[in-house]
Amino acid sequence: MNTTFDTLGFTEIKDMLVQRAVSPQAREILLALRPFYSESELRRNMRETTQARQMLDLVGQPPSPVMERTEQYLEKAEILREKGTDRSKFFRGQVDKYRWMDYGSSYLPSELNAAYLYAQLEQHKKISDKRMQIYDFYNENLRFLAEEGKIQQPYVPEECTHNAHMYYIKVHDIQVRTRLLKYLREKDICSVFHYVPLHSAPAGKKFGRFSGEDVYTTKESERLMRLPMFYNLDMEDAKRVVDAIASFDGF
Repeated sequence: MNTTFDTLGFTEIKDMLVQRAVSPQAREILLALRPFYSESELRRNMRETTQARQMLDLVGQPPSPVMERTEQYLEKAEILREKGTDRSKFFRGQVDKYRWMDYGSSYLPSELNAAYLYAQLEQHKKISDKRMQIYDFYNENLRFLAEEGKIQQPYVPEECTHNAHMYYIKVHDIQVRTRLLKYLREKDICSVFHYVPLHSAPAGKKFGRFSGEDVYTTKESERLMRLPMFYNLDMEDAKRVVDAIASFDGF
């Protein structure tokens, strides 16, 4: 068969899978895509999604070991998400009622969390503008330290935008960072390091592995520190943060 997914509609793709006797779990992957794509979007994005790549494998050749493992856990993951029930199958018309099947939980936000989020969404521009104001203030007023080679500031490519999720600086090494964090704490300013690399964490050592040579991951993680960044941070307090970092003589 020379026809490609680029030229097929959803119904034709589904029929092709049925004709090829593809497993029900594999068809569910395709069916799960349906609510999120129109016919044209489905065709256009078919080759760009994980599900689509799995579909191409299934139609063109026998299931790979990776796909077989995916099928093995697909239904379990769906049940886990649906509070331990087969509710998704019920909505797809595959069962006449849904029942408690296995382990599961509720991953929906509580009414209180939802209400808080709703209020934030209503004020999203105001919140975003304030965070950008703080970010720009830090960036402008700490630039002289970057020019002196004492810190490194965030880099945002010209063609990109950001949402002021955080503001970080990089210092020379972990010794400088430790001294600066202590110095800021003594001035009642809460600044924190960013993360511990996953491969060096207890679970990372137990379940994962590092591929290649660790040239940058650990070194860069030890240089990073985050400055206070939240909506109701007063700009006078942001100035106090900048002044404290500027007065630090341990770079």
